[in-house]
Amino acid sequence: MTKLQKQIIISNNETIEVGDLVNWESQGALQFPEPKEVRGFSDDNKWAFVEGSETGLPTEELTLVQKVGDKMEIKQPVGSEAATGATPPKSPFLQPKGPYLSMDILNDNHIEIKLKSKVNSEEWKIIEELFKFSKNTFVE
Repeated sequence: MTKLQKQIIISNNETIEVGDLVNWESQGALQFPEPKEVRGFSDDNKWAFVEGSETGLPTEELTLVQKVGDKMEIKQPVGSEAATGATPPKSPFLQPKGPYLSMDILNDNHIEIKLKSKVNSEEWKIIEELFKFSKNTFVE
């Protein structure tokens, strides 16, 4: 993983920093009912990771709501250009809540298994059968 940035510079030399509250404005509408706390930025500053979001948000579509430690609302848009349609990266701050397996395998493939909670022996048998059943989908 690359090193995450701690702040981005917006207009008039102001910044959004880790811990600030932001909202995501897309196509003229705010996307969150409540502002979200910034957890970090991608190394190219194109994506921000906020609390509770699985993927990065385009920094140019963020609106600063409150600085860390400030009590007043600022409401300043970060940028005006729309995102280029690139796929947002997954947030490195969102942790799975249940058992989780994530590993790279041969030929640049990657496998992930996520469960909400541990399973019993009977449920595990169903998972094993599912893998057997899906073999034709994954094997040439």
